[in-house]
Amino acid sequence: DEFLEESVKQSILAEVKRKWRKQTDGKCAFVSATERRGIDELRDMMIQIIRDEYVIRYPYKASFF
Repeated sequence: DEFLEESVKQSILAEVKRKWRKQTDGKCAFVSATERRGIDELRDMMIQIIRDEYVIRYPYKASFF
């Protein structure tokens, strides 16, 4: 919002992130497509989730990871 001070914006964003992470047990990533922030965090999180699911689904092929 253009009428809020930067410090207020940051505190609101920090509070939203804290509450959302608490509700999702830390399984969330905050991405800004316009500022290209958080994309690496999302990518790393998705890779880890996919690897975990792969090991469950294909345990005989899990030696690749």
